[in-house]
This record gives sequence, structure tokens and C-alpha cells, in this order.
Amino acid sequence: MFTSIHRALGAAPGPLTSQMIEQLVEQHVEEAADLDFKQILPIGKGEWRDETAKDFAAMANSGGGVVLYGIAEERGRGTAKKIEPMKVNEADIRSLTQIAYTLVHPPLMDIQPVKIADPQQPDRSVLAMVVPPSAESPHMYWKKEAFLAPVRHGSDTRWMDERQIEQAFSERFEGRRRRQADLVEFYDETLAHISPQRKVCFVAVASPASVKGMIGYPSEVGSARDFFDSALPSVKEFIRSESSAMDNFSASPAIGLRRWRWLAKYQSGQTNHLLELHRDGSVALVVDIGGEIISDRGNAGHAVTSAWKPETTSLSVEFAMAGLGMFLSAVAQRTRNDGGYEVRAGLTWDAGSDGTLPLEMYLSHGRLSHASRPEILRRFAPVQGLLRARRSSELRADLHLVCRDMLNQAGLDEINYLRDN
Repeated sequence: MFTSIHRALGAAPGPLTSQMIEQLVEQHVEEAADLDFKQILPIGKGEWRDETAKDFAAMANSGGGVVLYGIAEERGRGTAKKIEPMKVNEADIRSLTQIAYTLVHPPLMDIQPVKIADPQQPDRSVLAMVVPPSAESPHMYWKKEAFLAPVRHGSDTRWMDERQIEQAFSERFEGRRRRQADLVEFYDETLAHISPQRKVCFVAVASPASVKGMIGYPSEVGSARDFFDSALPSVKEFIRSESSAMDNFSASPAIGLRRWRWLAKYQSGQTNHLLELHRDGSVALVVDIGGEIISDRGNAGHAVTSAWKPETTSLSVEFAMAGLGMFLSAVAQRTRNDGGYEVRAGLTWDAGSDGTLPLEMYLSHGRLSHASRPEILRRFAPVQGLLRARRSSELRADLHLVCRDMLNQAGLDEINYLRDN
């Protein structure tokens, strides 16, 4: 972790500690655009909800920073004067984070509370609300029938004027355009590293929607394996089955260029199973989900010709989507990513030497995967969407929407295994 408190103290990245809070006072550190001192928690006092929403929105609109509760400041100077530790319970923290989620628009989904216990009074703490940089500025809040956009100006909070608001919206839309272009490039890069020869492949990439960067990227094999292992117990949260696409992978990762890679558990022939966790928190998933080779035999019973038939089932797509959800959920929890992921998912297959072989997709019902006539898919347009990650229920619902968009392209409108609630 590296916050504005670390910056003010010239400290290396690391957790916020009581010693650092003491140094703020000893060094008479001044408030700044990214550091705001508050002597008490405002909960229940006057228009505290509006004031708290204004403080959080202003910090997000100024590039992020810390609102630090429990520090008295010198009147008129804005320098840290005294530590005033408070009793801070989970209900207090929940009240503050809910304001960030519900009263600030767009919501601040990945604001991070850090409670720092006082060494002399263990039942009392200072509370740091770490507001990350936001790609969705300007953030506003509703007050007296108007949306207001606050911004930090040094140690003060002011209102953004029309030109500042215009500039912020312009930067938001340009940022979205760049992120969408980066997501397409990420998807195309992943496609370039697989060989769909006589295969049908599910391909998905997901990048954090927040601009704060990844917290807790695993630095060695053991911790990377922990990421993978922590995803496995959630299988029944995402799919009505005992298994998912995660079962295809070896739990032991290999190091790659700024990424960890998990390959197929059993290497047989040309297998495209691939799972990647990148240093910026992005994830790539490739799963072989179908294909059939049909042989014609001569009089002696020996195969003389063979034909490739691209086919898969809706169940295979659902299993792959569940695997994506399981891993993203584990990564989000371990890296405290509440902002969710932008995802791009698609299907690719060997369309034959002349590029005309269509994909046949069967609707799966229990064991009767081929009970229905297949739907014919001659091309596939990758699907994009936002996957919320703060709650597993939200992630499941968003995965369900992306999966439905994929199956709809094959004329299928039933999802029988992927959970949405």
C-alpha cells in the first residue's frame, strides 16, 4: 500500500501503522489536496451524510487520497496537532462505505477503510478512508435538488466550475475509449497465443475497472498457487455442478512476462487450456470446449479419410464462464478489488482450410447434451460487459448476462447450470 500519508512522510510502500500516525503529529504534517484531517467521526452529527459524500467525492475528483479521522489540526494552519483516537466499530465503517457506494455518483466502489489501533488504548483507533484514483471523475453528490461536484484545492474543498466539469467528463470518456481499446488488444493478444486447429475454444479476458492498480500481486510460486487454490471451493456458488473449467488446470503456476500462468493439468496433443493472472490484476482464460473428428472407414475397417466437425454445447460455455467467475472472485477478494472488471469473451474455432465450417452448438439438458438439433453459428462477435466484484451475487448476475449474450448468438435462450442468484 502507498498512500498520501506515505508520501507526506517519505515512507516506503507498506501498511499504515500507529507509528506513522504519530509521525504526522511530530512533523506537523500539513493537509493537502490528497490528505484531509478530521478530528471526529461525523456519524449522526447534523448533515453528516452530505458532508461525508462531499469529502469522498472531492478526494476522488482530485486524484485520490486519504480522509483521516482522529487527528486534531492547528486552527487556521491545517497541520496535524494531536491524535484523538476513537472507538470505531464495524457499523461505523459500514456507514461510511455505504455513503461512498450510494450517495456519490458514480459510486466509489473500491474505497478502502483502514483502522489503525492506538498502542496505548487498544480499544480506540484512528480511521483512514483511502480513496483511490478514479477513472469516473467527476463524482457528484445530490444536495438540495442539485448535483454538486466538489474538488480539493490545496487543503480546502471547493466546487468544480463549468469548465472543470467539462474537462473531467472529457477525460472520463477518453479514458473509457482507451480502456476499451486496451481490452480489445488484450483479447487479440490472447487469441494470437492459441492454436484452434481442430478445436473449439472459449476465450475471455478481464481487466480491473479501477485505475488504482493491483494490490497484493503474488511474488512467488507459493502465493500464486494460493490464488488458484482459493478459487476452487466456490464452485457451487457459480455452477450447479461439482466441477467447472478450473478442473482443467494444474494448480502449480509457471512464471511469465509480468504474469503467472496455469496450463492444462493433462498435456495431450495440442491443448489450449490457459489461465493467466497479470501484474496489473488482469485475467485471461482459454478453455477447449469442443470439436469432433469424424472418420470414414474403408472395406478393411481402416480409417481412410477424416473430417473435422466444429461442435460444442451450451453446458461447455456455462462451465467455462463459471471458471472465469470463480477465479475473478478469488482475485478480487485477495486484492480488495471492489470496482469490478471489464470483460470481453468469445468463441473461436477451426473453420477448415477454406474458413467456411460453421460451429454447431447443442442446448444441454442434463445428460442429453445432443438431444436437440444443433444451432448453426457461422461467425461470433465477442461480448463485452462489466462484472461487479464487490459481492458474489452481483458477479454471478453479471456473468449470467454475458453468458446469455454469447448463447443468444447461437439462437439459444436457456441457461441451465450457471447460477445467477
